[in-house]
Amino acid sequence: MKVRLRKAQGLDISDDYQAYELYDLRDDISETHNVIDQHPEIVAELSKSLADYIKNGRSTPGQPQSNEPLRYAKWPQINFMEGIDDK
Repeated sequence: MKVRLRKAQGLDISDDYQAYELYDLRDDISETHNVIDQHPEIVAELSKSLADYIKNGRSTPGQPQSNEPLRYAKWPQINFMEGIDDK
């Protein structure tokens, strides 16, 4: 699974490697140069946005929606959220 959030740049979260990748898509459309170490503030902002989208069940304004996994399924893809507070 890959999740992509785009603002000025893209953030890939891949459960294959359990790691973040950050690319400047203006200059690196092929996503060959991971610039994550140069931009920790962007990673923090996009990680928080993704966690908010998951917690609220949506990325658009409005009432939060149910976003629970099926009762017999787990969401290993969102294990990164364990350290994020609920504020």
